[in-house]
Amino acid sequence: MILAKNPVTRPFALILQGLKPLLKDLLTLLPNIIASFFRNEEKERAKLENLIEVKVIPEVQYKLKKVLPGLFNECLENSLKGLKDRCELEITHKKQEIALAQKEKEKHLNDLENQKQILENKINALSDLEQQYLKD
Repeated sequence: MILAKNPVTRPFALILQGLKPLLKDLLTLLPNIIASFFRNEEKERAKLENLIEVKVIPEVQYKLKKVLPGLFNECLENSLKGLKDRCELEITHKKQEIALAQKEKEKHLNDLENQKQILENKINALSDLEQQYLKD
């Protein structure tokens, strides 16, 4: 069935598949229904209405009660799985952003340490020059 291949229309395909026998029964009753409308036979019409109320409607209700919970559960499960996948992807992206920020912070800290070391070396060199100058 073409509808069953598409995840969006799959629930409708399952509903139609469940209703197919009932629709066949209804189609067999259709000539009688049409005849009763054209002949205006109240007895025949009442008989058909009763048949629909007693047989068709309860069967439709029964089939829907069997099919719909599964369809709703499937849709809910698919929605929750999609939400979970999106959340996991977002978490992965955030972890990558955090790791990148930490690397940048460490690099900046290393750069500051290097600058500090360079300045300390310059201070020591100046101190050495000062000592030499004062000795001379």
